[in-house]
Amino acid sequence: MSSSDAPRFADLLSRSALEAAWDHVSTGSEAAGIDRVTPAQFAEGAAARLDALHAALHGGGYKPMPARRIVLPDDPARPIAVSTVVDRVVQRALAVGLSPFYEARFTDDAWAYRPGRGVTAALEVVERHLANGRCWIGRTDISKFFDRIDRARLLAELADDGLDEPTVRLVDRLLRAGTVAGCARHDPGLGTPQGSALSPLLSNVYLRPVDRVMAARGVPYLRYADDILVLAETEPGLGDAFEILVQAVEARGLQLNARKTSRGHLGGGFVFLGARFDATGRWLAKGAVEALAARAVEVLDKPVRQVELIEEWRRWYGPVAPAVDVPLPVLAAAVQAAAKRDDEATLVAWARARPAAEGRLPVADHIRLVERWMAVDHPAADRAAVVDAQRVAEAARVERTWDRLARALGVTGEVARALGAGE
Repeated sequence: MSSSDAPRFADLLSRSALEAAWDHVSTGSEAAGIDRVTPAQFAEGAAARLDALHAALHGGGYKPMPARRIVLPDDPARPIAVSTVVDRVVQRALAVGLSPFYEARFTDDAWAYRPGRGVTAALEVVERHLANGRCWIGRTDISKFFDRIDRARLLAELADDGLDEPTVRLVDRLLRAGTVAGCARHDPGLGTPQGSALSPLLSNVYLRPVDRVMAARGVPYLRYADDILVLAETEPGLGDAFEILVQAVEARGLQLNARKTSRGHLGGGFVFLGARFDATGRWLAKGAVEALAARAVEVLDKPVRQVELIEEWRRWYGPVAPAVDVPLPVLAAAVQAAAKRDDEATLVAWARARPAAEGRLPVADHIRLVERWMAVDHPAADRAAVVDAQRVAEAARVERTWDRLARALGVTGEVARALGAGE
């Protein structure tokens, strides 16, 4: 593909492209940027706002605003940037428009942020490498990768790829918009902001030379964003492969994270992308399950968020397997997701696991489970409904709780109360 095939600014930021980008942004985060305009507020005059944005982009008047810098309590080392809704639309339009062009320029070893790829497929490739005798493994990641991308080098490479000047200039402006925390604006002159819809694509573009070096040298290698796995048949071979990787990464002005670098044999086990591999096979890493349980607790009593959580998990690891040792908040979320898909077979499997699952949920979640079980025509679902109905009865304190439980069970209020009395 020649550079003449590169998408042009006029097409990337056409009125229809902005409309499609807005459709996506409108279903995402509800947070506002520094202009305090939420997606819901933007929607009230979306057509006029998009017209104005289109005119500003093509008339030279568009100027991105700094993003709000937010430090997450569970990951303070990786702050995210919350852009204004307008800037999110522009970022999304660029990412969607440029993605097909760059797909033809990426190697098969890059697995993150690409259509038709993901964790599940990457883990299957790891299994094939191991089955083929590549049992010496090196795990690492790139130190502060997103923060240390050389913007000048990145922009020059975008131009070399054939992107027209207005497109490269717009990317430059988006990168230089910086962030605001409190009253201070911050722009370090390096990196791409985490939270921008454009950053994932740009990160893959920037590491393209590393991927190409590894492919050209025939090194078994997988990269998921800045998370890297190298495999070899022998320990000396692994050492040689790692040396190639180190040189390729340093040539991009980056460094591997020594603290997160490890090498060893499959017999000792290793973790990659939330999965643990050892001589007996592949398993979910304990940390991945614990993280799922923690997030499931956060979205209790939020059915829509529960479904989103399980669907995200399915995209990463495949279905959450019904099992008696699954934490109850995870079970509740998985049941909501299965009901959303009308997946009765999975609901029955979860119903079988329910009696042995320990723990308690908010009363509203137990009632919601009763409603789900009662919609399934199976003895296991009937037994599961009784379990959750008893939990509601044990915790019930107000009249409306009894009434809702009675409706969920399809019985009278007196019968629902009898559950609480153990009758």
